[in-house]
Amino acid sequence: MEAIVAVAILGVASVPLLVLQSQNARSVGRLENSAARIAAERVAADYLAVIDISDEREGVFDMGGGWSVSWRGVPVTEATNAVMSVGQQGRYSAQLVRITAFVQHADGRSFETEVYRTAAREQFPYRAF
Repeated sequence: MEAIVAVAILGVASVPLLVLQSQNARSVGRLENSAARIAAERVAADYLAVIDISDEREGVFDMGGGWSVSWRGVPVTEATNAVMSVGQQGRYSAQLVRITAFVQHADGRSFETEVYRTAAREQFPYRAF
């Protein structure tokens, strides 16, 4: 009889431990997903920082590891000519562009992120000093 009572007490005491184990497993899964998202977002932002958005306003690229990115740049401001000195046109015009990137993994995970960049275009004819 004492053994049955001891097993029952042990069984009741182990239920909270099983619940805690289940919560820990879910937390680890969310943490791994967040880490993968942060890494993918960083790679996507690094790639979008080096492309020439003055000529190219949308595209798709593969980041490896099952991640792919499709992106689109939308001008936020009008193109403004740079000024070298009073009354003289500069060599470039600049424009602020919002780049929206949709990042997707082969297993179905996906998220959207935004980056703002300046697009510069060389102006011709250029009038120097």
